[in-house]
Amino acid sequence: MKIKNPKIFYYEEVGIEKCKEENIVEHAFFSKGKEEYIEIEDVTFDSCIFHAIDFTNIKLVHVDFVDVIFEECDLSNQCFDQKRMDRVIFKNCKMIGTSFIESALYDIQFENCLTQYLNFSNAKIRNFLLKDCDFKEATFMETDIQNMEIENTKLYQTEFIKTSLKGIDFSSCNIEGTQFDSFSLKGISINQFQASYLIGMLGVIVKF
Repeated sequence: MKIKNPKIFYYEEVGIEKCKEENIVEHAFFSKGKEEYIEIEDVTFDSCIFHAIDFTNIKLVHVDFVDVIFEECDLSNQCFDQKRMDRVIFKNCKMIGTSFIESALYDIQFENCLTQYLNFSNAKIRNFLLKDCDFKEATFMETDIQNMEIENTKLYQTEFIKTSLKGIDFSSCNIEGTQFDSFSLKGISINQFQASYLIGMLGVIVKF
């Protein structure tokens, strides 16, 4: 799978509080942040880097991201429902409870992220990389996925419901406790140890 990386050719360091005054923020580097509450609304971030930003006191409303990198950020409980993201990388981020319901996600990468309880229900995803992440109890409900690679990722009690996973290789992942419906299972690749778990989940008894 060829996934497109963010197009960031240059940037300038700015304070995140200035985003309240703009509709489009381009070529910006944000590092750390203010402790007081900030609400950022109706802004498109284009060719930007967020480094070590704690979004706990930052509310994002109607915000889009194009060619953006998040490094070592805390985006827990942020709502990206019905938003579009193009060429975005989340690296070493904490994203517990973050929501992407009905979002359009193109060329998205999660690397070494704590991504528990994420919700991708009814999202449209094109070119998706998950690597070295913890996707405990994430939800993929009627998610439209095309071109997905997943490597060394924990999927404990993650749900894949009415979500086509045909052609996706789960063999390097921990799928113990993962919930698949029969539609989602069709065409996935697994290893021999994972096969025992899935057979048991389907109620089949294997005698050795």
